[in-house]
Amino acid sequence: MPLPATERVLLGPGPSLIAPRVMRALAAPVLSHLDPDFVPLLDDVRASLQRVFRADSKSLTLATSGTGTSAMEAAVANTVSDGMRGVVIATGYFGDRLAQIFNLYGARVRRIDVEWGRAVDPQRLRDELSREGADVVGIVHAETSTGVRNPVKELAAIALRLAKYFGTTPQLWLNLQSDDDLRRARARAGDWPKIEPRVRVLMAE
Repeated sequence: MPLPATERVLLGPGPSLIAPRVMRALAAPVLSHLDPDFVPLLDDVRASLQRVFRADSKSLTLATSGTGTSAMEAAVANTVSDGMRGVVIATGYFGDRLAQIFNLYGARVRRIDVEWGRAVDPQRLRDELSREGADVVGIVHAETSTGVRNPVKELAAIALRLAKYFGTTPQLWLNLQSDDDLRRARARAGDWPKIEPRVRVLMAE
């Protein structure tokens, strides 16, 4: 079957149209991961990702060669363990998937289910964490399946305040659906509450 010969106009949240200079870069010769030029190239990609997310200089950025779900699972696998108390806010398909992955890695998940097409009311997270603390809180910032953007700054601030109140050290797990999020929501990790080390912010995809 022949490859597409004409440009498609893609108007969805992703996949997106690719700039000509990016297409030219994709046509460059293949570089082995063992090549001495690979590490500086990868470091440059990581530094660029840090600028894209407007993260501070202490942030760690990683490029994952896989789907958004593969990055989501990699992050959860490295932060969630058996018996952890997890709260996941589900405002769409990817929030639901995040809850499933938390379950897969042994967390005792309490869901905050929100009507699809609506952002979560921060008060619901405040109420849930006031009833019972949590070791990890998960949310999708820009829910691609519905086009909804959740109020990250407010939610992170609530998690931090309640962590201090209960004397616990929960992590805040954020999934940024970047193809949609970076254009529409203008994700600015550096603008979020200064929550480290009590709350860890992880960005996937």
